[in-house]
Amino acid sequence: MYFLIYIGEDSEGLLKIFFVDGSNGKCGEAGTGAGSIDLKLTTNNDDTVFVNHTLEPTSQSCGSQGIQYFMLGDPSSTLYLSSRGGDGGNGGDGSDGRRGYTGCNGMNATRFSSGTNGGNGGDGGKGGDGGHGGYSGNGNNITIRCNQEDTDLLMVLKQKVSVTSSGIAGKGGNKGGGGSGGSGGCGGFSYSWTEYRSVSDGRGGTRTETSYHTSPGGFPGFSGSKGDDGENGIDGKKGVDGKYIIQVLDNDDIKFYNSPYNLMVEDIEYIDRIGYNVIEPDSNVTLMVKHKNAGGMPTPSHHNIMAYVSDNGWVFCHPENRVAMERSILEGSSSSLNKRIEFKITDFKQNPNALPCDPFKVNATMDHQCLVDRINQSFKTVSDNKSNFIIEYPIQTSLIKGLNSVILGEEAPFVFSILNKSLLNIGEKANSIQSPVSPMPSPNRVLYTTLRVHTKTCPGSGNSSINPETDIIVRDKHGVIFSNPENGLYSHIEMIGPSELKFFSGTISFINPDIKPYTKILLESTIYLGHVSNMMSPLPIQSRPFEIQLSEGYLPRSTFQYDLLLVVNNQSEYIEIKSWRKLAKSLNLKLNIWNTSLYRAFNLSHVKMDGKSLLEDFRGKTIIYLNNTFLKDEQLISHSYLIKPDEFFNAAYNHGIKFLIIGKSYSIEREITPLNTLEKSTTQVNYLDEDHFFKTMKFQIPLSVKYQTTHYQPSMIKDQVILSKIDSGVVHLNNDSPIIETRTIPTIQVVHRYVFTKPTIDHLRIYAEKLSNKLMSRFPNQRNVVVYDFNPKPKSGWHMHTLGNVEIHRSLDRTDSHIIKLDIENDNTIKNPKTIQSPTVLYHLFKSLDFRTKLIKLDEIVETLSFELIKDSNISTTTKLGLLILSICSDLAEEQYHFRFSSNWRDQLPVEAIKSNLLKLNILKNFKFKNYINNNSNNNYNNNNNSYQNNNISPIDEAQYSLLNNNSDNKIIIEEQYLRPKSILSNLIIEIGAHLENMMLNFSKGFFDKILFFRRTGDVNNATKSIWDEIIHIHLMGFTIQDNKIVSDKSNVYNDKEVKKQLLLQIKKIQESKLASFFAYIKGIQNEKWGYSFVFDKQQKREIIISKKETVISSYRTPPFNTFHSTIDSQISLPNVMKKEDFMKRFVKSNPNQTFEVIEGKTNFENKNYLREEYIDNIIVNQLNRLPESVTSCQLKVQQYDTPIFNNSDALSNIESMDTHANEQLNFFLDNQSEQDTTSFEEQEQQKQQEKQEKQKKKLIR
Repeated sequence: MYFLIYIGEDSEGLLKIFFVDGSNGKCGEAGTGAGSIDLKLTTNNDDTVFVNHTLEPTSQSCGSQGIQYFMLGDPSSTLYLSSRGGDGGNGGDGSDGRRGYTGCNGMNATRFSSGTNGGNGGDGGKGGDGGHGGYSGNGNNITIRCNQEDTDLLMVLKQKVSVTSSGIAGKGGNKGGGGSGGSGGCGGFSYSWTEYRSVSDGRGGTRTETSYHTSPGGFPGFSGSKGDDGENGIDGKKGVDGKYIIQVLDNDDIKFYNSPYNLMVEDIEYIDRIGYNVIEPDSNVTLMVKHKNAGGMPTPSHHNIMAYVSDNGWVFCHPENRVAMERSILEGSSSSLNKRIEFKITDFKQNPNALPCDPFKVNATMDHQCLVDRINQSFKTVSDNKSNFIIEYPIQTSLIKGLNSVILGEEAPFVFSILNKSLLNIGEKANSIQSPVSPMPSPNRVLYTTLRVHTKTCPGSGNSSINPETDIIVRDKHGVIFSNPENGLYSHIEMIGPSELKFFSGTISFINPDIKPYTKILLESTIYLGHVSNMMSPLPIQSRPFEIQLSEGYLPRSTFQYDLLLVVNNQSEYIEIKSWRKLAKSLNLKLNIWNTSLYRAFNLSHVKMDGKSLLEDFRGKTIIYLNNTFLKDEQLISHSYLIKPDEFFNAAYNHGIKFLIIGKSYSIEREITPLNTLEKSTTQVNYLDEDHFFKTMKFQIPLSVKYQTTHYQPSMIKDQVILSKIDSGVVHLNNDSPIIETRTIPTIQVVHRYVFTKPTIDHLRIYAEKLSNKLMSRFPNQRNVVVYDFNPKPKSGWHMHTLGNVEIHRSLDRTDSHIIKLDIENDNTIKNPKTIQSPTVLYHLFKSLDFRTKLIKLDEIVETLSFELIKDSNISTTTKLGLLILSICSDLAEEQYHFRFSSNWRDQLPVEAIKSNLLKLNILKNFKFKNYINNNSNNNYNNNNNSYQNNNISPIDEAQYSLLNNNSDNKIIIEEQYLRPKSILSNLIIEIGAHLENMMLNFSKGFFDKILFFRRTGDVNNATKSIWDEIIHIHLMGFTIQDNKIVSDKSNVYNDKEVKKQLLLQIKKIQESKLASFFAYIKGIQNEKWGYSFVFDKQQKREIIISKKETVISSYRTPPFNTFHSTIDSQISLPNVMKKEDFMKRFVKSNPNQTFEVIEGKTNFENKNYLREEYIDNIIVNQLNRLPESVTSCQLKVQQYDTPIFNNSDALSNIESMDTHANEQLNFFLDNQSEQDTTSFEEQEQQKQQEKQEKQKKKLIR
């Protein structure tokens, strides 16, 4: 609506204000009412169904009458009826009111008048009302009439009640919103002016007076008010529902019902016809079904409803086995069949060459049906019901339990059980005794089991076959030796009762000392059962494999000195272990073996029979863990399954043990999270304040061999002890020193004053972040996780509050590598000798050695070398020497990296402190190389025709050498001093120094590092250069350390400044030459992962080297030549700050099903048969869940076949008969290392044969 209102005139003339209201929504239209339906169902009892119908006219239709026809017996005949009212229309939404008119602006002030006020804004328009919803149309009645003898025709309704409801009423429209008020007009502007006049100054002159004047402006007008909202429309009303009526004429009586009949399956009971209560292939099954009429009227009284199960892949029900149901079942009533439905299970026979390991078990279904015979239609509610059942055999065998790895001469017990799952006795004498749980008679049925001892060994064995006469002994439980076990063992089961277990057991031992270790024998049990249709005709139904490995035992420290521990399992192979031994021997390292399958677990803290634990035996040494899959209960699982969550962390933290993991499926990040070692029973918490914490915390722990304060890295104890000794060549701590593993967690209670605010969790988080940054800055070698627990509480003092606690959890240090994982996914690649001998594995083995051990290995390798074998750039080669130097440089790079990037500023860590704590460089400085002590061998020097003029290092010229020959005093000492820099060892130390200098050049030095003092980068550079200068003086010039000072004997030739200067210049030239060779190598291989690119500069007319500094440093830390990806703990970033809740979520609990108990007991029973019997009985009780009192009575008598029943010549050779799924599971890919390209044809064929045997073995296991 529009209103024009005159409100007067102002300076602008007529002021017009419009009020514009929103329009109302339209009302929804009413739905149309439905017409009634009346129909009658009849039949000619031959082939036609008649539908006589009358449709009432409506406002939308004229109505009709007529007859429709259906084919009698057509299952697709369907009748859908609906008499539903129309839906009401929804009301329209009201429109929003318009915005009010803007007020007019006031007139501006003049010299003669003031400004006028602005006009007020107009009010917003009112929102329109929503339209009302339309009424829904009425539903109407549906009436269906039939005779009593024709109620089966109602099946065409599909057991549904037709719709007679009214439509859905329309919804009211939404209201419109009021318009916003118009803005007021602006007031007129003010007007200012100045007047001047001349007045007498009182002395006969004049002066000018100035006056200022202003006419005020007007005020702005007021804004208009917001318009009112409209009203929501009212919902329409629902119409009246119609009625659904079924009229059944029975003679002169008419019955009325509200819904048709409908059947559903209420309960079933089934059993095989024999009475086993186990449904097996080719068995006959009887089924009893109880149905319920869930409809609203009785079922047909004149026609049959046939109950049966429809055929599917496993079930066949012959039409003659269908059962007629009771007629005229009242609504809500239940009815059971008057006899059982019978159906047959499809027969299935196992492939004897591919028997399953697990019991045969198939999920099948009974598809229920209830068919009304004349109309030939089924009840959907019955057809939708499918009863699941299992097809299986009544006899099953368990896994073979026992020892799958033994040493020479010891017996490997094995035992498996046979279970009767049925309600009847089974066996050739089953009918002799009545079943205790079933009244049915038990038919006699053949049942026996066999055990095959394969003479052809498993793939990867040391021996390809065994001679049963000389290599093994097989015994029964009582110690009876079988003379020809290769013929096959067996046991006839004359009778086994319901739910009864029988046990087949024995032992096997390797007796021939000529058998190579890691030879594996395959035992294979097979159970035979009479066919259900021909019970005296046995068929194989299940097979179980069991491998027994000849293992090596762990050699105690008292009889064997070792440097490495190799952790193997029952899938480790002879050639694999031989390759590891070869590698260790080439490095002059002693290798010991721990077989987790032999000792049943891997537990470093277990105290062995010699009174020592592996923790004590390998303190400061390296453990190589082969993480291939191993066999446990017929399943291949990752070997890392046997590692406790905190096992490696504790060993590295408290004992300085390093780990090299070969394989995948192991998370180093999870392992080094310090929470994994947090056990309340062994944790001490110290509550401190921050100042006290930093006062008591040292950069390195006190000099002690005891692991008392475990907050400090134990390897630091070892390092300081060695550095403090005169003989720095000592490698490891005393193994007998105390081991104290109590965790001490410094905890700071954070207290603060809050006057105007309240403590929040962010306050505590910020405090924790600052503390973490301070820890990183002051202790760059450490990896600490600061955990904050917000728990605010008032505290005594003016507005004092406790925010909560902050805990400092110490993990493994950043500057050293403790746990290294070489990611190799495929087992065959892990076991491949070429993998083991590859440069990648050799480098990571060097990397896993303690830094002092690396220097010892360097010293040893130098003793075996001549100068002709030394390269300008040894680090560029994949020789032992080159990879060792590369691992040394990698350790130095790791240390340099973390000391630099922990902070930008000095922060209480001056140059001297950094210098004393660059551990790797200090170890190198203090190390006593034997090659400098025993330097009489001329092989250590570069003597070319007894002339020094071509020497790259020594500053001696011919005149000096002649003078040296003429001076007999101290000639030997002086000659040694001159020759010392010429040695191979000195050459290698210079190469290490060249790369250390290259690292310093590539560590980024920013703008502020160049112009400001007290920057961390500059301090680390200065400390590194100072230590390296000392290394040159000690190792190349023969100086010594006294009271932390570099001193020399007066007779040392390098006291002469000129001689020293010449030597340093020559060292510089050699470093440049070595780096030039290194760059030439990188250019040659064109590998940008080293961080260098080579560009020809046209202006300078020479090639320049461009380096990506971050990539260069990364290549030193992780060399890019690796064939396999590796993960090293020192390069993993843990969160520095965490909430307590998030920290606790990382806690890894041990699997309760895992056992970490090491068993070292001997199984050499000899003539003590009772020990063998007790051992087997314990397996039956503990692993096969049998009560102790019934073990003896359930033992089977094991016998030997007089003649062979197995063809051992083709053992493990039936690949073609194996199932496709097994082939897919065992399609291992071969490793594609570059070394494979040079493999000889014979080696390739040998590897293919090995792969084939591996597949055969896995298939047989399946």
